Amino acid sequence: MADRIHETEVPHYEGELFELARIIGRMRYDRVAVFFEALSAEFARQADGDFGRGRNQLGRKLQVMVKQMDLAEAEMTKIWKLCEPYAQADLLHEAQAKEKR
Repeated sequence: MADRIHETEVPHYEGELFELARIIGRMRYDRVAVFFEALSAEFARQADGDFGRGRNQLGRKLQVMVKQMDLAEAEMTKIWKLCEPYAQADLLHEAQAKEKR
């Protein structure tokens, strides 16, 4: 079976990767933490696959990235906890938007 080719661009996204990073970086910090959590899970899935194919060095490097993403998620969660009291207007707006759906 041929190796899966990793994408070089984000499907359905026409912008540059630095612009995408800027967009994500400007999201509310609790949501950025969820993004880091999702990246961690994806890297863990890839590491498992690489270990399963005998690519142990790659699997170990991906496990390092999993730990880094977990740290990033934890720190971003702490940042959110600091900002949360000041974000009540955003939270209220979000709740009102959900009620309208």
